[in-house]
Amino acid sequence: MFDQIKKVLMEEVRPQLRLHSGDIELLKVENNTVEVKLLGACSNCPSANLTLLEVVETALMAHFPEIERVISVSETSEELIDFAKKLLSKTKASDLH
Repeated sequence: MFDQIKKVLMEEVRPQLRLHSGDIELLKVENNTVEVKLLGACSNCPSANLTLLEVVETALMAHFPEIERVISVSETSEELIDFAKKLLSKTKASDLH
């Protein structure tokens, strides 16, 4: 099922996202749930949830009625996590109040 879902994403969803400098990656299909990652301009777009529902979920559920939900997973880069840790370790507890 993973490969069939990926095919629909690449052929039907990706072209729509690329019109707005976005893209999509299929991460996992498990228990009738599809996990995707929105990329490019779509990753931080205020309309990302709307895109997920109206474009991604609609296309997938039209082909695969057994899919119950589609979720977008956003990941924070390791560089940003390291930067935040360094910043927080330099902050004094008294500075937080």
